[in-house]
Amino acid sequence: MAVASKPNPGGTPPGARSDFKGRHLAIGGNVVFTVGVVIAIAVVVQWLAYLVGGQLDVTTSGVNSLSLGTEKLLHDLDQKVHLTSFYFQTDLEEGDQSKYRSRIDDLLALYQSANRSQIEIEQINPLKDLAKRKKLVERISGLKRFQDEMKPHQAVIDYMQDTLSKRITDTLQESLDAVTPLVGEGAAEAERNDLLQIHGVLEQWPREIADLSQAIDDATHAPQPMYGAATSKLGAMYGELGGNLKAIADYAGKLLEQRPGLSTPARSFLTDAQTKYAGLITELEAEAAKIRELKPLELENVLQQLGDTTNALVVTTDDSAKVVAFSDVWDAADPNLPNPGIEHRIFRGEQKLTAAILNLTQKETAAVVFVRYGGEPLFFAGMPGQQFARAPYAQLKSLLEDANFTVHEWDVSTAASAPEIDPPPTRSIYVVLRPSPPPGGPFAQSQQQPFNDTHMQSVVNTMGDKARAVFLAGWAPSAFGMIPAPYEYAPYLNDQWGINIDSNVLVLKVAGVGPGKFQLTQASGQVREFNQADHVLVRNITGQTASFPLVAPVEIMEKKPDGVTVEPLLWAPRSETLWGVHNPSDYVQKARAGEDFEKTAEDELGPFNLAAAAQKGESKILVISSPNCMTDDVALAPALVRTSRGYILRQQNPGNVSLLLNGLHWLNDKVEWMELGRPANTGSIEIAQGPTLTFIKVFAAGIWPLLVVGCGLVAWRIRRR
Repeated sequence: MAVASKPNPGGTPPGARSDFKGRHLAIGGNVVFTVGVVIAIAVVVQWLAYLVGGQLDVTTSGVNSLSLGTEKLLHDLDQKVHLTSFYFQTDLEEGDQSKYRSRIDDLLALYQSANRSQIEIEQINPLKDLAKRKKLVERISGLKRFQDEMKPHQAVIDYMQDTLSKRITDTLQESLDAVTPLVGEGAAEAERNDLLQIHGVLEQWPREIADLSQAIDDATHAPQPMYGAATSKLGAMYGELGGNLKAIADYAGKLLEQRPGLSTPARSFLTDAQTKYAGLITELEAEAAKIRELKPLELENVLQQLGDTTNALVVTTDDSAKVVAFSDVWDAADPNLPNPGIEHRIFRGEQKLTAAILNLTQKETAAVVFVRYGGEPLFFAGMPGQQFARAPYAQLKSLLEDANFTVHEWDVSTAASAPEIDPPPTRSIYVVLRPSPPPGGPFAQSQQQPFNDTHMQSVVNTMGDKARAVFLAGWAPSAFGMIPAPYEYAPYLNDQWGINIDSNVLVLKVAGVGPGKFQLTQASGQVREFNQADHVLVRNITGQTASFPLVAPVEIMEKKPDGVTVEPLLWAPRSETLWGVHNPSDYVQKARAGEDFEKTAEDELGPFNLAAAAQKGESKILVISSPNCMTDDVALAPALVRTSRGYILRQQNPGNVSLLLNGLHWLNDKVEWMELGRPANTGSIEIAQGPTLTFIKVFAAGIWPLLVVGCGLVAWRIRRR
C-alpha cells in the first residue's frame, strides 16, 4: 500500500542540498580559474620582461639604466662576456658592504639585460663559495692569452729542473767530495780552517737548491699559480750562486799566493777551483739575464686582486680577463679621508666596467699623444720641496684610457719627433697644447729656445697628410704681462684649414652694477653660457655644464683651402655682459682698485665661436679655443650640490670631458663609442621631472587602477556565467 508523503514545512526542499553543492563547486571553480588566469598572466609578463628587457629609468642621474654608448657596445658584442662579482658577504660585515654588493648586483643585471645572449653574470662570495672560486681561477688561468705569456717563464723553469739543476748539483758535489777529506781531523789546523770556509759554502747549496726546487714546484702547482714569483726566486738564486762560485775561485787564488806551505792535495783542489766553475758561472749569468728580460705576468696581477675581501669585479672573455678594482669603482671623493664610507665615494661602476669590456673585446686601439713645448710633465709630477706637485692631466689620462685610448706625451722642445709607441696603435691622434714660455721671464737665461716655425713644422710633419688632431688654442699672456701672445700654430690653421684664432681678443664676462657701469667677477675669465650646433660632436652634451677659460674667438675664414669644410660647434651668444676685450689689463687694474668701468668702443659684443670642427679628405681637426679647459682642475673639478638626499659630489663641468671624448672618437672614426659609460656626475636618485614624471603620475592614478577594475569585472563576469 502506498504511503502518502507528509508535508515538511520549513524544511530543506528536495534537491536543495545538491544545488547548494553545485553552486559551491561553480564558485570554487571560478575562483580557481581566475587565480590560474592571474598566475598565467604574471608568468607571461615576467617571461616577456626577461626576454625583451624593457625598462624605464625615472632617475635624473640614470642610475637604473645604462648609457646609450654602453648599450650599443653590449648589443654589438660578437663574443661571450662573463661578469663576476667578487664582493664578499659575511655575518660580521659592516653596513656599507651590503650596499656596495647590492649596487653591483643591480649593475650586472642591467648589463645582462642589454644582451642576454652574450652577457653572463655570476655572484661569488669568496669567503664561502670556494668551489665557484676555484672554478673561476682555473678558467682564468686556462685562457690562451695567459697560457701564452706563461710559456717563457715555464721554459726557464723547465730548463732549471730538467738540466741545469743536475749540473749545478753534480759540480758542487764533486767539489764537496774533494774538499771534505781536507777538512777532516788529520788536516793541519791552519789549512783546515782556510778550507772550511769553502766547505761550508759548498755544503749549503745542495740543500738550498732542493728547497728552491720544492718552492718553485709549489708555486707553479698552487690553486693560483705564481710563475712570475717562481722565476724571480730562480733569478735571485742564480745571481747569489754565481757570486759565491766567483768568491770561491778568488779565495782559492789568494790562498795559493798566501799559503806556500799548503799540502799537495789542498793545492791541487784550490788550483782546480780557480777554473772549475767558469763555465757554470757563465751559464748562470746567461739564465739570469733571460729571467730579467721576462715580462711581468698579467695573470698574476689578475689573480692577486681576487682576495677574500678585495671586492673585485672580474670581466672574462674567451681570450683574456681583466679585474676592476674596488677603488676604481668606488672612487674616494676626498683622497685624504681615511676609510671613507659609501656616502663619501663616487660610483664609477658603468664607466669602469664598460672600459674593461671595451678593452677586452676591441682589437683596435688608438693612441692619444699630448703635444707640449716645455713646461712640466703632464701626467706624472715629482716632489718639489716637501709638497707633492699635481700633474695637470693625470685624471684625464685615466679617463681616456677607460675609453680604450693609450695616452702619451711629447715634449717638442727636447725631441723633434713623437715617441715610439709599442705596440703600434691603429691611429695616432694629437692633442696640441699651447707652448709654455721659457721659465724665469723674458730676460732670464734659459736652455729652452723660444717656440719657432721649425718646432711647428716638426709637429705638422709628424701628424702627416692624414692629420687627426685637437688644438687647444685660446688667449694667453705674453712674457711681458697682459699683452697677448700670438697663437703659435696660427700659420698652420690659417693656411691649411681656413681657421683663425683671434688671439688679441679675450672674451670676458662682466657684471652690470649700474647704468653703463660694470665690474669683473671671479668667473669673468670663463665662458659658461653657449649655444651648440646640431653636430654629432656636441649633440649629446645638451644640458651638461661646461667652462671655457681664457677664450679667444675662433674665426672661420670665408675663403678656405680647396676641399676644406669647417663647422662651428659652440659659440657664446651676443650679450651686453660678454665682451671681446682687446686690452684686458685696464679692466684688471680697475678691478684690483675696486673701481667700476665702462665698455670701450673697441670692445666687441659677439657672438664668439668657442670651438669648430674641420675636415679635408681623410684629415680631421677639432679646435677648442680655451688653452686649459681640459686640465683636471677645470674639466674634472668637483662641485658640492645640495639635493633632497643631502649634499652630494658632482662633476662641475662634465661638458668639457664629453666634448674631448666625443672629439677623440670622432677623430678615430668611432662615433658609435661616444657616451661609453656614464660620467660620475652624481650618485643621487632624484625623480626626473617633465614627461617622465607625468607618465608615472598618470599610470599610478589612472591606468593601474583601471587595470585592477578591469580584472575584477572579468572575474565577476566569469562568476555570473
